[in-house]
Amino acid sequence: MVRIQCRVSKKLCLKAKRAYECERTFLDIPSKFHGILKSLLKQDFDVNVSVDEGRVVVILTPRENVLACRKHPLENGRRSPPRRMS
Repeated sequence: MVRIQCRVSKKLCLKAKRAYECERTFLDIPSKFHGILKSLLKQDFDVNVSVDEGRVVVILTPRENVLACRKHPLENGRRSPPRRMS
């Protein structure tokens, strides 16, 4: 059995008395599926949720990693590495 859960977290703003609330909705995955999903950890997914005849259908599609082909700024010569003081 799986249950959709909602959690509200309150965070204080810097140097202020105000706080803002952030609502998170999440779905716990049963442990029997952990082996299947272990290879998918730390990946970004596009999410599509729909309700079809009383069933909730969640479709996760892996996103293309566009950051992998970019070079590090130090390799491009735009910035020089910090100098050490001796």
